[in-house]
Order: sequence, then C-alpha cells, then structure tokens
Amino acid sequence: MGGDDVIEYPRVGIVIPVFGHSRLVAEAIASALSQDYPGNIDIIVVIDGDRDEETLQTVASFITPSGRSIAGVYRPNGRLPAARNTGIRYLLQRFDDLFAIYFLDADNRLTNLAIASFAEALHREKKAAWAYPDVTFFGLTWGYSGFDIRETAPTYSRFRHLMGNICEAGSMVRADIFRSGIFFDESFTHGYEDWEFWLQCLQKGYFGTRVDNAGFLYRRRADSMLADADRVSSDIRRSIGEKHRGLYVKPALWELFAEEFRPLLFVSVDGAMTAFSTSRHSVAMRESELRHLIIKAHRNYHHTYLPRFLIYPLSPTVEPPTVDLPLLKQIMELQASDHTPYIDQFGLLSTYRSDSSAYGLTRFTDILMGRDCPRELLCLPAYFAIRKAVTEAHSQPGLTHASRRYSGPPSYRIDDFLQESESMEPAPAVLGVSPRRRCLVVHGMAGTGSDRFLDQLRETYQVTALNLDHLSGSTSAISHVTAYNGARMKYREDDVPFKFIGEIASGFDVLYVMDDFSYLFHAGQWKKTAKEIILWVTGSLTADQRIALQGCEHSLTKVVCPEREMIELAALGIPARKLQANGRHLAILHNIAKTPPLSLPDR
Repeated sequence: MGGDDVIEYPRVGIVIPVFGHSRLVAEAIASALSQDYPGNIDIIVVIDGDRDEETLQTVASFITPSGRSIAGVYRPNGRLPAARNTGIRYLLQRFDDLFAIYFLDADNRLTNLAIASFAEALHREKKAAWAYPDVTFFGLTWGYSGFDIRETAPTYSRFRHLMGNICEAGSMVRADIFRSGIFFDESFTHGYEDWEFWLQCLQKGYFGTRVDNAGFLYRRRADSMLADADRVSSDIRRSIGEKHRGLYVKPALWELFAEEFRPLLFVSVDGAMTAFSTSRHSVAMRESELRHLIIKAHRNYHHTYLPRFLIYPLSPTVEPPTVDLPLLKQIMELQASDHTPYIDQFGLLSTYRSDSSAYGLTRFTDILMGRDCPRELLCLPAYFAIRKAVTEAHSQPGLTHASRRYSGPPSYRIDDFLQESESMEPAPAVLGVSPRRRCLVVHGMAGTGSDRFLDQLRETYQVTALNLDHLSGSTSAISHVTAYNGARMKYREDDVPFKFIGEIASGFDVLYVMDDFSYLFHAGQWKKTAKEIILWVTGSLTADQRIALQGCEHSLTKVVCPEREMIELAALGIPARKLQANGRHLAILHNIAKTPPLSLPDR
C-alpha cells in the first residue's frame, strides 16, 4: 500500500475449494476472473477429493492463458478447512509479496468490484487483520428482487464475536496472519470452522473491519454446509468453547465488556453526562449524542446497546462516582433480578456512597418507558433531555430496509451472556451446555393433544407454553397471550404477535411451533434469535399447507410429522434429513431425558 490517499493495490490471492458443485463452481470462478482490480490477483482452485468428471472438466476449462493467474490443485478429501489450508500454503510458497487472501466458496459469487473493496478496507484500517462483508443472500431468500442483506456486525466487536460468528468466511485476511502460524483447524469438518479461525486470531490480539457494500453474494441452499452446522450447533460450540477456554473465562469477559460497552450513564446537576463502565473506561456524552443513540435504538434495538443504569447525584457534586470492576459486577447483577431487596415498585434500585458523595441508581429503561422515577432525578436537565429524545423517536417512522436487517448477536443478549458466564467456564451461551435446556412451545386453539405432548416435552426440557388465541379468526393479531403459569399479558389489536415471539425466543434453546401455520412465514424472523425451530405436525396437511412449508423449510431445523406426510413432503423437495416421524422424535426426547447432563472437564 502507498500513502493515506494513494492505493497501490498489492498482490492478493483467492482460494476456491471445490467438492460436489460442478455447475456452481463455474459461476464462482467466473466472478473471480472478472474482478476490476488494478493489481495482481492469483486464483487457486482446490479440488477437495471430488472425482466427478464434470467438476474436473469445468475447472480445467478455466485454467487457460488469460489476464489472470489461475491454477488448480487436487488433494484427497479433507473437507473445507483442509482445502482452504492447501490453497493458503500454495499461495504463500509461490508469492513472497502476497498481501492478503480472499476465501470464495464454490457455490458463492462476487461482484466485479468486490476484491478492490476488501483491499481498500484493509488499506484504511491498517491495524485490522481481516476485512469482512455484510452477507447478501440469494437463492432461498425472502428478500425483494431475490436478495436479502444481513448485517452481522456494522461495527466490529470482539465481545459479540465471542457470542457468535459475526464474520463471514468470505473475507479477506492479511497474509501475515498465516505467516504467523494461524490456519484453519482441520478437525472442524461440520461447520463453524471460520468462527474457530477468527477466535484463534482474537487470542493473538487481532481484530477485523467491516466492508460496507462489499459485493459478496452468498447462495442460500437447503443442503448447504451452514444448514448442516445449525443441526449440530451444540456439539460444535462445545468444541469451540473447550479449545478457546481462555477467551471465555469470567475475568476476561468482564474486562472485555468494560472496554467495549458503557452500561452506566452519569448525569450531573449542571447537565453534563458521562457514559462509562468503570472509571478507567469513560467518555463524555453530549445531549445530541444521547438523543441520536436513543433514536437509533428505537429503529434497531437488536444492534444498539443503550445504557442500563442512570446514576444521578444526591448532593451538589458534579463528578461521577468511582466504579471498579467488582462494583460494576454488583450493579449489573441488579439488572438480572427484579426480586432483590434494593428494588421498589418504581424501579429505584439503590443508593450507595462513593468518594463521600451520595448517588442514586435507576434503571435507564424506567426513564425511557415513562415510569415513575425518584424526585431527585426529575429536576435534572438530563431527565428532560432523555424524555424529549424518546418522544422524538416515537414520532419518527421506523426506517427499515425491505431486504436489509441486522442479524448478529442481539444487544439484549449481551447482559445475559455476561451473567451466564458467572456459573460456568466457558460460558454456556457458547458451549450449549445446560442441565436442562429451555423450550418454548407456541400453539393455537387448533393444537389438539397439546397437553399430552407438553407433558412429554417436560421430561426433557424446561417448558414454557404460549397459547395464541386469534381475534375472530384473524391471523395478524391476537387479543392476548396466555402462559401456562396463569400470567396474562394484554395486547392491542394492532400488535403483531410474531414480533413478540421473536423477542422472547432468544431466551430459549428450542422453539416448537405446534400445528399452527398462521405465523410460519415469520420463521425466518424468529431464526435470528431462536437456536432451533421445530414444526410439530399432528395430522394430515392440506395442499396449501404443504406449499407454505415448502417455502419456509430453510428456516426450520426440523419438521416432525406423521410418516405418510414425510413421503409427501420429501416429494416436494424438502430434505429428508429435516423430516422426522412423530414417534421417532418422542423416542429421541425420551432417551435424552434419561441421559445425564453434560459436564465440563476440570481445568
């Protein structure tokens, strides 16, 4: 690279592993060859043990004299991480001046300016080890014009990267990362090998940078490797957690949380505001910045992290209190419980003394929602600034793109992830290890025999069941949601229940939808927060229901139905591995219930 304004476009390589995509790989190679990149691009196609004649002929047809350097390598089948490592070593051995390597899977594509966009991003962020894209899906997608864009990390966060994989494998990585000895772990043959690779980089202190509108196109298929990974997610996550224990131990997580997030907001009597986690990690905040943050959270609460507590003085002091990491932990623990002796009906949590000054502590959400607050807070300028921002946020329309949404780890899961790490190392949210997994069951009035099925589920899971009563047969609104514990939550008629289901599904390991196709088309929305979505079908399906299921199956982990329906659904093209007979599914649940919970080995 040259100076700050001049880009010399250094040599980059593209690794394309191939196995079983004889027709799709031609699109991938063609998109790599058509890059508008001023520098040198060297393409290596790694045939990973694929002996299909069509695949070999397709790859050979591109390895001819052209404007780009392209080569092919054949190796015994070792799955995706081994094939990528082969391509990496080939490029490193052949080109001493190699700057970076891009990974393009055989079923994906690039637009013609993609490689230049990735290289420019690494030029701008010289400390970043890799550049990752937003994921533009095509194929099986609900997006308009056949595309659906997912933003996994608009701003890179190491903490969120520990919660889940926020960087797509189709990224550009500096060659020096591989020269330092970091490669893909070839034992991760069933998926998430890219996440494990990024965690290796995190352990060495590296981080990534986002490429906006990178031009990376991800082909969504029902039989993709990502779909396979979702089915064995718990096992893979357990392996990742065991290998990278050092990243998930409590002290490391709390230090990283304090560095990246500002859960506390101090407001002084003169209107000054300070956002901080501990006294070492604080930043002054202007009223305009707080207003912008609240409006942003209103539009996208999944990504935006708002302060959790507001601290205000009970004396004329204008200095924030001294908060260290142990005190921050105590304050955050109050967020996780509504039954501590410090909490009254108005949400006032506690008062504590620091530096001989008294401070009050109140939940930030209480102010946002207009709940009664302590009178000492009501007279402060910051209180009115917050309420004004909330009013302005609600008066503005929700600006959402029809085909673009955030799909990374949600902000409301950050605190849970942090608290869960207190009881087990590594964090259960990563390992998928729990004495009894939590299960949410959603069913309507048509769900016959639900009580008997729920009793069988309770042998295996901690079950919460929601009964959706439709308004006059309407499928777009409900009058109330009745939980089995007797709680009753009122809803306006214009409320959309699938949003409610998507929000609460994040706290459960499995989401069962029983005999209710009313909201099945929203399974793609639920999948952003639910780990597994299982459709339970009791009886025969109508033709319309089969067609609906055919369009939604890519969002479902499994379809449990009678054996005669399995044949019909398989004939429509739904993968057989997603189909399971009712009796077989119950037998598996029964066996799980008898199996002792998983435990971690001693450190």
